[in-house]
Amino acid sequence: MAVQRINNNALTDIDPVLQVLSVAWKEVTETMLSKLLITLLVIALAVIYLRRRKQASVASARTDTSGKVTAFLAHASNNGWQTHGDGSQSPLQSGHPATMAGRLRLILWVALAGLILLGSAYSVWHWQDQRRELTVLLYSSGNEAPAVYRVPRKDLGERSFTTSDGIRVNVSDSERMEIIGL
Repeated sequence: MAVQRINNNALTDIDPVLQVLSVAWKEVTETMLSKLLITLLVIALAVIYLRRRKQASVASARTDTSGKVTAFLAHASNNGWQTHGDGSQSPLQSGHPATMAGRLRLILWVALAGLILLGSAYSVWHWQDQRRELTVLLYSSGNEAPAVYRVPRKDLGERSFTTSDGIRVNVSDSERMEIIGL
């Protein structure tokens, strides 16, 4: 019996702490900064993974004792030159697959960087737009003067809103809502 009371008391002592932690975690995950940090963490982990994979492939290529490496190097040494019918050699033109692959890689990296920059710019613009404060005028059917509220755009609903002060307002059917600043 005493053991159950200790466990129940321990649970009731932990419950408010868990509630506070869950609210704190929700606030942290909803912020733009945390989303940006998570994205940067994923990118950093991907870069680390790719570098380690490349190092492992280089290490395995060094341990290759067969003649594959020698044959590959002999073949690769001829790829930079073009042999003509008279036996003379000249550098390959830009249409060579190796130079085209380099250009394609550069184009893809530039496109990826541009895509990331555009996505980041849109995210920042959307985040700023949602935090912009609007003025809401609420006209009651019996009053001439409207009630004035300051509302962040993200907290504005169709029939309700939450003010900057944290007050939740529900608009009834007999009231008219006018929004200034959209």
